[in-house]
Amino acid sequence: MADQETVLITGATGLLGRNITNHFLSKNFKVIGAKRSTSITFNHPDLSWIELDKLLEFDPKDFKIDFVIHCAGLVSYNASDKDELFKVNKDITESIAKWARSARVKKFVYISSIATLGKNSDSQIINENTPWDDSDFTTNYALSKRAGEKAVQENGAKGVNYIILNPSIILGPAELSQSSAKLFQYVLDQKPFFTKGFINYIDVRDISNVIFKLLESNIVKEQFVINSGYTTYKSFFKQLAEKLNCKAPFIAVPNFSLILGAHLENLWSKFKNKEPLLSSETARIAGNKYIYDSIKIKNELDIEFHTLEESINYSIAEMKKAGYIKL
Repeated sequence: MADQETVLITGATGLLGRNITNHFLSKNFKVIGAKRSTSITFNHPDLSWIELDKLLEFDPKDFKIDFVIHCAGLVSYNASDKDELFKVNKDITESIAKWARSARVKKFVYISSIATLGKNSDSQIINENTPWDDSDFTTNYALSKRAGEKAVQENGAKGVNYIILNPSIILGPAELSQSSAKLFQYVLDQKPFFTKGFINYIDVRDISNVIFKLLESNIVKEQFVINSGYTTYKSFFKQLAEKLNCKAPFIAVPNFSLILGAHLENLWSKFKNKEPLLSSETARIAGNKYIYDSIKIKNELDIEFHTLEESINYSIAEMKKAGYIKL
């Protein structure tokens, strides 16, 4: 690649966006980070910042942008957030894709989710081609991200060289109130319960590396599942607990109990005027036993991903350095 190409990264202060930003800075890119007005930024000579809302007001011809990586999005499984989910994950994604098309970027990478993939499989294994069935259980989050994918593909038909990535749960360092770091907090709080479902996971460093390699390649208008592996929640929490020197969750909760607990949680939260920690959607997701297959991206780029142990060790070490975890 030519020296000092420029990449615009939305959501650049989040767990994934920050890691991608640092990865591309290390590869001699100029980075423009698009963020919310309240987000806390960091400094680098080749890094500049812009508020996402203001970005869309500017003429894209005023910017020299080679690539756009759209990480920004909203994750929520509360029914009351449906309108906001579609506004952020569909409408804003569509606006950024149109903006990128006007800017004539070389490639547009959209970070979607495994939640958008079809479940109509004869086995537990899900990939990019698994058929979608409207009778599948789908969350508002999944539907909004799927609508975002469709908006990107429609702009692809008009000239945008897009790539859609569907990562599983992203493991990496973050504040304990953010993203997958909440799972670390759950174990640190020594909660006793675990579900019988599977957790599919991917190291944040692997996603950054995949994106970099895809931008180097001739691959366009493709979709890839990004998943390192899977395990049971029981095993996942046990490994976390061993590294965090605390007691692992030890009481298995059947799915029907989770759903009942979600309804009670919502009633209690309404009474207390607080945000519910558990919803009927998250309760059902926790019981899933799907396995997501990344063979397509592994074959395309000839890569392997970090193991779960490596991801956990890295996340904990970095969160200790940042002061997020104090043991």
